[in-house]
Amino acid sequence: MGLMRASSPIDRRLGMVPFMPDTLFLWAARPFGFAKARYRGNVLFRERCMLTRLTHDLNQLLFTEDGDGMYSLVPAAVSLRERLYDWYEGLSSDLKYDMRLPAFLHEIHCEYLCVRMTLASNIGARLQTQDSRSEPRSREPHNAAEADGEHFEAAYWTSEAADLALQAAKLLENYRSVYGLKVVLPFIFQAATTASFILLDLCSRETGRRRPNDELHSIEAFEEPRSGLEESFRCLLGLATQVSIARGAALMVLKTAKIMKVELPASVMRLPRTVAEIVWGTKNDRSLSSSYPNYALVAAKGGRPEGLTMEELLNKWSNMSI
Repeated sequence: MGLMRASSPIDRRLGMVPFMPDTLFLWAARPFGFAKARYRGNVLFRERCMLTRLTHDLNQLLFTEDGDGMYSLVPAAVSLRERLYDWYEGLSSDLKYDMRLPAFLHEIHCEYLCVRMTLASNIGARLQTQDSRSEPRSREPHNAAEADGEHFEAAYWTSEAADLALQAAKLLENYRSVYGLKVVLPFIFQAATTASFILLDLCSRETGRRRPNDELHSIEAFEEPRSGLEESFRCLLGLATQVSIARGAALMVLKTAKIMKVELPASVMRLPRTVAEIVWGTKNDRSLSSSYPNYALVAAKGGRPEGLTMEELLNKWSNMSI
């Protein structure tokens, strides 16, 4: 935690700490591939600490009450976005994005996009529910970003979130093409979930191609929202074959699409049935129930409530119509 909360002068000195030498490693993705990738584990650790600090700042920004409302939130969001951008552009050459990267380096790029998508989508949603122009602006703006009117428009942030989601979908496609979906990492799942919801909203409003924003780094992106949604949701369902929480997220996406009356591509709608047929069986249910017992049920007064064991919950899942 000390590194995460380090000030800028300390951050610059991390490279000189004697017990954290920048040792170079060679890594091969066998059996997925045989090309060797270079990475420095301690450099990766330091960069992860910095990204964790930025993620902490995002949480502070979104969940700290401020009397000035959007008047102070928007400039702070712009400032955080610039810090995130500078961090990403400042990554060393062996951490820059490349399809041949080790899986855990793919994840740090997905983590970055998750933070950016969360920032943009949350600010956009808040601006949609609050007319920022009605707020008092009697005092002078503190900086140029605060004076930029487009930053107070919801469309500005929702458009940025959509562009980031299309980039995340492309990264997920690249990850799937190299590693399949047997290697499940937390921010691969997070990126698939976040991108799916953002692109679902985009598909409800737009159907044509989008021109990628040149300011969002040089990462390739989908231009067709439906193609991006199909890929991100495919990855989410693929992850659902390995971890059960992804099944819940996938169901939330499908239910949300139904409520929003968004017609998903036929290829997307075929995926849940395929996943349901290969993931869970009676043996899995019993194994999970014994591995993760709900001790709260044992202590419950008046006997065990029905429908709360792992078997019963999974049976409810299987019987739930989409």
